[in-house]
Amino acid sequence: MDDWQVMRKFRLTFFPQKWITNGTFADYFTVGCRTDQGGLSVLLIERGPGVETKPIKTPYSTTAGTAYITFDNVFVPDDHLLGKENKGLQVILSNFNHERCGLCLLSRRALSKPFTDGV
Repeated sequence: MDDWQVMRKFRLTFFPQKWITNGTFADYFTVGCRTDQGGLSVLLIERGPGVETKPIKTPYSTTAGTAYITFDNVFVPDDHLLGKENKGLQVILSNFNHERCGLCLLSRRALSKPFTDGV
């Protein structure tokens, strides 16, 4: 089977996710999945039967809750699809825009101080 397939009004997932920060503490997981049509869809998966998390030992703090997560026979209601089916890349990239804007503003601020001090 592929990563997920449509079954009645639910989606059935079969795949592991690695290196997820806060995975050991999370009740919900936002997951990008490849579809049967070759697209990408984003699902909101609630912790429940078939969702297992295992802590991953990392060289940094264990308080990050880094985890290996497996989804095995997890049913996800159709209303947990974020955005449109096969249009998940737009959902993922829309989050990056906010992060990139913040990074640009912080960088600009950090670089303007040495420049004005030097002039």
